[in-house]
Amino acid sequence: MEKNYCIKCKTFVEKKLTSQDQVYKVHGKDIKIKADEAVCINCGTVIYDEMVEIAIINKLFNEYSMREKVPPVGV
Repeated sequence: MEKNYCIKCKTFVEKKLTSQDQVYKVHGKDIKIKADEAVCINCGTVIYDEMVEIAIINKLFNEYSMREKVPPVGV
Protein backbone atom coordinates (compact mmCIF):
# COMPACT_ATOMS: atom_id res chain seq x y z
CA MET A 1 0.00 0.00 0.00
CA GLU A 2 1.21 3.52 -0.80
CA LYS A 3 2.32 5.49 2.23
CA ASN A 4 1.93 9.22 2.78
CA TYR A 5 3.84 11.56 5.07
CA CYS A 6 2.19 12.53 8.35
CA ILE A 7 3.46 15.82 9.76
CA LYS A 8 2.38 14.87 13.28
CA CYS A 9 4.04 11.42 13.29
CA LYS A 10 6.97 12.77 11.22
CA THR A 11 7.16 9.62 9.12
CA PHE A 12 5.50 7.90 6.19
CA VAL A 13 2.35 6.11 7.30
CA GLU A 14 -0.51 4.09 5.93
CA LYS A 15 -3.76 5.95 5.50
CA LYS A 16 -7.46 5.32 5.64
CA LEU A 17 -10.08 7.25 3.74
CA THR A 18 -12.95 8.94 5.50
CA SER A 19 -15.83 10.62 3.74
CA GLN A 20 -17.79 13.65 4.86
CA ASP A 21 -19.83 16.52 3.50
CA GLN A 22 -17.69 19.56 2.72
CA VAL A 23 -18.42 22.93 1.16
CA TYR A 24 -16.02 24.60 -1.28
CA LYS A 25 -16.23 27.81 -3.29
CA VAL A 26 -16.13 27.39 -7.08
CA HIS A 27 -16.34 30.56 -9.14
CA GLY A 28 -17.92 32.33 -6.15
CA LYS A 29 -20.58 29.66 -5.56
CA ASP A 30 -20.77 27.35 -2.54
CA ILE A 31 -20.62 23.75 -3.74
CA LYS A 32 -21.32 20.95 -1.26
CA ILE A 33 -19.96 17.49 -2.01
CA LYS A 34 -19.23 14.29 -0.14
CA ALA A 35 -15.44 14.33 -0.19
CA ASP A 36 -12.85 11.79 0.89
CA GLU A 37 -9.96 12.70 3.17
CA ALA A 38 -6.80 10.69 3.71
CA VAL A 39 -6.23 10.20 7.43
CA CYS A 40 -3.17 8.82 9.25
CA ILE A 41 -4.03 5.41 10.73
CA ASN A 42 -1.76 6.10 13.71
CA CYS A 43 -2.87 9.53 14.94
CA GLY A 44 -5.93 10.50 12.86
CA THR A 45 -4.36 13.61 11.33
CA VAL A 46 -5.56 14.53 7.83
CA ILE A 47 -2.66 13.91 5.45
CA TYR A 48 -2.04 15.04 1.88
CA ASP A 49 -2.80 12.56 -0.87
CA GLU A 50 -2.58 13.83 -4.43
CA MET A 51 -5.09 11.35 -5.85
CA VAL A 52 -7.68 12.25 -3.19
CA GLU A 53 -7.19 15.97 -3.92
CA ILE A 54 -7.57 15.41 -7.68
CA ALA A 55 -10.78 13.44 -7.09
CA ILE A 56 -12.18 16.30 -4.97
CA ILE A 57 -11.37 18.86 -7.68
CA ASN A 58 -13.04 16.70 -10.33
CA LYS A 59 -16.16 16.20 -8.18
CA LEU A 60 -16.38 19.92 -7.49
CA PHE A 61 -16.18 21.01 -11.08
CA ASN A 62 -18.56 18.27 -12.25
CA GLU A 63 -21.10 19.35 -9.63
CA TYR A 64 -20.61 22.99 -10.61
CA SER A 65 -21.08 22.11 -14.29
CA MET A 66 -24.35 20.29 -13.57
CA ARG A 67 -25.74 23.14 -11.45
CA GLU A 68 -24.75 25.90 -13.84
CA LYS A 69 -25.57 23.90 -16.97
CA VAL A 70 -22.14 24.39 -18.50
CA PRO A 71 -20.00 21.74 -20.20
CA PRO A 72 -17.89 19.72 -17.76
CA VAL A 73 -14.19 20.42 -17.43
CA GLY A 74 -12.18 18.98 -20.33
CA VAL A 75 -15.04 18.99 -22.86
